[in-house]
Amino acid sequence: MLLDKGLLESEENILDGDKLRHKLESALPQARSRITFISAYVTQSAIDWLSEFKPKNVDAYIVCRLLPSDVLNGATQLSALIVALNKNIKVLCLHSLHAKIFAIDNEVIYVGSANLTNNGLKIYGTGNLEACIKVPGNNLNLRFIQNILDSAT
Repeated sequence: MLLDKGLLESEENILDGDKLRHKLESALPQARSRITFISAYVTQSAIDWLSEFKPKNVDAYIVCRLLPSDVLNGATQLSALIVALNKNIKVLCLHSLHAKIFAIDNEVIYVGSANLTNNGLKIYGTGNLEACIKVPGNNLNLRFIQNILDSAT
């Protein structure tokens, strides 16, 4: 194991994908108004995971890259996006996207390398070694997220 889990307890420390998933699992059920997940890639296991923790009365947005090559190589699964839409999660596309941002109620925001995928969040199996950090929900960060939403189709 590359990381000592005991070192990852503070909000100021870098989180791996597993720790990020645990933080999101704690925050998601507390969401009151909006969830925005920005991730170049999206897979079915991640949508199933999100659906398990997302409150029903909360608006949810996913922005993904959705290039044809992403779908052909399996990095993004169209079936996952269809399931998301069927679960009233709004799906947007931004072909230049590479950012990975997880925002809940404009208060809890994580930024890093983890995609909304099984490997990014270590939903099961070993997954990727990711690096993410919590950032404040200040006006600049919220404007950055809103600009991505406004740029997406």
